[in-house]
Amino acid sequence: MSSARQARIGVLGSSLVVMLGLIGWAIFRLQVHQPCSYDPIDGFTSFALVSVSIGGFVGGHLLAGWLEATAAPRDRDDRSPRGTGIRTRFDGAAASRTAKLVVQAALVLFLALSVWLLAYEAVALADIHANWPITFYVRCFTHANAWAAGIGALAICTLLGQWVWYPAR
Repeated sequence: MSSARQARIGVLGSSLVVMLGLIGWAIFRLQVHQPCSYDPIDGFTSFALVSVSIGGFVGGHLLAGWLEATAAPRDRDDRSPRGTGIRTRFDGAAASRTAKLVVQAALVLFLALSVWLLAYEAVALADIHANWPITFYVRCFTHANAWAAGIGALAICTLLGQWVWYPAR
């Protein structure tokens, strides 16, 4: 396994550990002594969270570009239709059809969950008395512990920067 692949797995694994650790800490150890605040986050805390999020997104993009540049070149068998320039991730690999289906099914489930959460947020924001919007949970968590919210935002935005803003080949 190449060092770039090991580094990518290390970054993804550490982001997963950070996010799961924050979730576990919030569920079992976080104590909120005052009633939860749903007020917008203002001042330095808001600026810091936005800055950390943007920095994580850009950092994830730069990290993905560095890992892609240091990856060992692979012999690829271009099985894409001529002239399209489309290559799948499994070209030239000994991956089975089952592995491709598992990855595609996971992607479909992730996108379906994202659509469902966005739809829930839209419905909840239409009438906040009937449903509690997801943004209220984020505001409550940030008011309870801004440092933990910043660490979570950094981990999530770093992953998004690697996946969404992937460098051109």
